[in-house]
Amino acid sequence: AKDVTEEYAYKERILLLSRTDELTRLANRRYFYQFVDSHRREGAGALTLCYIDLDYFKQLNDTFGHQYGDAALIAMGELLTTAFPKDFIARLGGDEFIVAIFAVPEREVLVNKLEKLYQSAREFFSQDICFKNLGMSIGIASAESHSVTLDTLLQRSDNALYYTKKNYRGKYTFYEDIKNELLSRREIHE
Repeated sequence: AKDVTEEYAYKERILLLSRTDELTRLANRRYFYQFVDSHRREGAGALTLCYIDLDYFKQLNDTFGHQYGDAALIAMGELLTTAFPKDFIARLGGDEFIVAIFAVPEREVLVNKLEKLYQSAREFFSQDICFKNLGMSIGIASAESHSVTLDTLLQRSDNALYYTKKNYRGKYTFYEDIKNELLSRREIHE
């Protein structure tokens, strides 16, 4: 008989590292795609994505150094985990995060969670002068079924995010609220 406990633990550690963002310990981009695709194939067709980007993050890094940028990213991961404890959260790269909710929640419920997230972020960012200019912009897109692909939903949430950054930095925008405006300006392709 051979004890494979160590070998198994090593394989599990490698698997964890391949799925996780080293800094925030959240899921990474690759695992986000794998997990969400798998989850939707298993029957969870409804999906809401909250695409989050930190405002003025580059200035933080340029002014105070990457250690402060890293601290902000770690804190953002913790804030998201607290705000969305039952949902799937990933760091897509840089200062971009995504929350995948395997449902289309009532708008009021989601807005309440987002408002609490913003309040927690403001409280954290106000604790250190280095973070005083940081904020976040969010784009939200939902689909009731598999008929809307993950890539399409990501594009919609990204469009809503950049609409927010352009027009209402530091707020959130639902794709459904701006869809017609974006289509009329031909800013999106569907």
